[in-house]
Amino acid sequence: MGSIRLVRHAQASFGADDYDVLSLRGHKQAEILRKHWATPSLPRSLWAATGTLRRQMNTARTALHSLNVVEDERWNEFDEASLLSWLPPKRHDLSTQQFQVRLNLALSEWIAKGADSHGESFIGFQDRVLAGFEDATTQAGSGSVATIFSSAGPIALVASHLLSGDASLFLRLNDVLINASITTVIVGRTGPRLLTFNDHGHLPKSHVTFR
Repeated sequence: MGSIRLVRHAQASFGADDYDVLSLRGHKQAEILRKHWATPSLPRSLWAATGTLRRQMNTARTALHSLNVVEDERWNEFDEASLLSWLPPKRHDLSTQQFQVRLNLALSEWIAKGADSHGESFIGFQDRVLAGFEDATTQAGSGSVATIFSSAGPIALVASHLLSGDASLFLRLNDVLINASITTVIVGRTGPRLLTFNDHGHLPKSHVTFR
C-alpha cells in the first residue's frame, strides 16, 4: 500500500499587488513542513510534484529542498482572477471573510454553468485535476509516498470525489483548507481512499491561516 500527500501551498500575499508570492508567515509554514517531515518516524517521499504557480513551487522547494520535484500544471488552482473579474483589481478593502463570501458566490455560478464558461470551465478544471490525481496514484506504489503541492481547489475536488464520488462536497471542503495542511490518500488494491483531510497538527496556532 502506498500513499499520496496532498499539500496546500503556504500562505500567499493576500491584499498585495502580487498574490502569488509567499508571505513571511508562508515561508515559515514551509520551513515547519520541512522540519516536520524530517522526523525519523515519518516516511520519506520518493516522488513529488507541484503545480506551476509560484506559491506552490516555492512551498515545495522549501519543504522538500533535497528532492527533485516535477512541475505539473494540472495541479494549478482554478483561475480565481477570471472568476472574480467583477471585483476591484486590488483586495486591500476586503477582509478575508468578505473575500471568501464573494469567491463562493462566483464558484457557485461557475459550477452551475458546467462546461458553458468563458476560460476554463468547471468541467475542464475537474477533468484536469482528476487526470493528474490518477497519474499520481501510479507513483504511489507499495510502501512508497508521493507528495503533491497544490492549492485548496484541486485538493478539495479530489477529496470530494473520494468521499462522495462526485464534486458535491467541493465548496464546503474548499472553504476550510488551511495553508500548509496535509491531506493523505492511501492507495491499495481497492483504489485510492481518503485517510486524513486538512491535517495541520504540525503548525503552531500562530501559523494557522486560511488565506
